[in-house]
Amino acid sequence: MSMKETALLEAVVAGDLANAKRWLEAGTPVESKDARGCSLLMIAAGLGQVQMVEMLLAAGADPNVLDPIMGASALHKAAQGGVPEVARLLLEHGAFIDMQSPTLGHTPLHDAVWHKKLEMVKFLLSQGAKTTLKTHGGRDPLYFARRDKLSEIEVAILTEDEHRATLVKAQTLMAAVVANDLDGVKHALATGADVNEVSPMLGGPNDGHTPLLVAARGGYTSIVQELLKAGADPRRVDGLIKATPGHKAGYMGHPEVARLLAEHGLEIDAQGPYNGYTALHDAVWHGNAETVRVFLEAGARTDLRGHDGRTPLDMALQDDYSDCAALLNAHAADGAHDPANELRGFVYQWFAWYDRHAEEGLFLRHLEDKGLEMCFPERTLRSHADFQDWYRGIGKTIRANTHDVSGLRVTPVGKDAFHVDLFVWWRAVTREGTPLSERFRQNWEVTRRNGQFIIQRVAVETQ
Repeated sequence: MSMKETALLEAVVAGDLANAKRWLEAGTPVESKDARGCSLLMIAAGLGQVQMVEMLLAAGADPNVLDPIMGASALHKAAQGGVPEVARLLLEHGAFIDMQSPTLGHTPLHDAVWHKKLEMVKFLLSQGAKTTLKTHGGRDPLYFARRDKLSEIEVAILTEDEHRATLVKAQTLMAAVVANDLDGVKHALATGADVNEVSPMLGGPNDGHTPLLVAARGGYTSIVQELLKAGADPRRVDGLIKATPGHKAGYMGHPEVARLLAEHGLEIDAQGPYNGYTALHDAVWHGNAETVRVFLEAGARTDLRGHDGRTPLDMALQDDYSDCAALLNAHAADGAHDPANELRGFVYQWFAWYDRHAEEGLFLRHLEDKGLEMCFPERTLRSHADFQDWYRGIGKTIRANTHDVSGLRVTPVGKDAFHVDLFVWWRAVTREGTPLSERFRQNWEVTRRNGQFIIQRVAVETQ
């Protein structure tokens, strides 16, 4: 450990904010560790140092680093320390509330009970910590409360369990969907049920699911149709693996559900954060050929790779799903000289240019000048000069951004004329470091001249 790291560690242990700030500003690594392998953030969290924790997080400390001996996180240490404000800061910066240590299987809630920290128990419960998870020895948090005769903590856990049971009972729409009861769904919607209600995180298969996610997984086509008609959002993901309704329909092999979702704005190319698979990957996973066909017809990308490096075609070939492989190969062959397919590729390229802050001339070559109409929420652009002014303004305010395109559909509307419909999830960081995020629906009118696509009109709506 360097002199700087030793000095920073000593400042954190002592709760010396001024010296800790000085050493951080001098470039000392914020992920420095003590002799036990505990990070500075773990140490500050265990000591209940609210301002120190806030400063370390602002400097980039990772709340999900684990200590190398027991596998505990900073939130486990905060649970032991018993200061709820520390836990709140960690959760706001992405700490996993139900992370189980690999050695004991303890969650932060287990540790808060174990260390008799009533206020921390109450706080973690208020943030949705699961009471049903068991340690590797088969013990839930309530067991420790009863074993150690912690009556106030026992009451807090039982009260929260009762409250959550009440929430489940109140979700009549979700109950009707789970029962595949179409009449019940209609009645619940007619009596004011929230079509996008989210089930509580209780340790079950429907945790963090909307009714549409459950219906898509179950293949309840009529219910899916009813929910979408009532305004169900197909872009909502579940609370477990962040899967879309398209992932559910693909994995379980429900082509009619997949078709309905694609028609209602599904982010068809969304990649699940757990394995990197798209809905098309999931359809191939178990050889659901008809669902593969639906996603291909809806414009799903075939080139995206999961965390294992595989495209949907790789999966089909390796798992010997010949029907799926044939569909994917035929789709590739059909699209080789298809202008609509080439336009899809151009759309992805267009947003890639935005992401890397490409030279404005690249855009201008594909924009109509006289007669251009690009209707953004903030202003309408009607010429190359307008676009240049707008694009330069973006460059002055945005440091970095990404555009995730989904639901891309290209429809020929005449000779060399096309209508493009798509959804974009835009995420950015300003020059000052402020994160931004918006979802948009876009409609384009595009013509093809001398083998080059020219955008004539773009209409952008915030979702």
